Amino acid sequence: MLSGPTRFLDTSALPAARMREFPLSPGQIGQWLADMESLLQARQAFVLVYERLPGPGQQGDPEGFKKTVLWLKAHRDAFGMYCKGMILMCEDTSGLAVLQARLGPLEKVYRVPARVACSADEVQKCVHQLAAA
Repeated sequence: MLSGPTRFLDTSALPAARMREFPLSPGQIGQWLADMESLLQARQAFVLVYERLPGPGQQGDPEGFKKTVLWLKAHRDAFGMYCKGMILMCEDTSGLAVLQARLGPLEKVYRVPARVACSADEVQKCVHQLAAA
């Protein structure tokens, strides 16, 4: 059973697996992938909660993105079995439309449902809905 923080994910309140920041650098992406491996090995349902997303000018590492996509392809079955969805936090509602526009591409890459939540209560509601599906 996995509970508590890993190096990049906070799994102390599963099924919510919280990420304080979005992995952008090669080191962060590598750590995220290692944490995801641990999470999948725990064989527990989870919902990824991205608390802080990169701003419009922040670009991630293209090689890291490629590595993530390849990892997702290699782990598609296990990821789809245990990851029940993902939630993007939107504390500033002026960015809500931009985040909602990201949902389709994220669902295509990750192959799980994605939601946007604007408050902690909304996050909890979405986590419970996704985990129960």
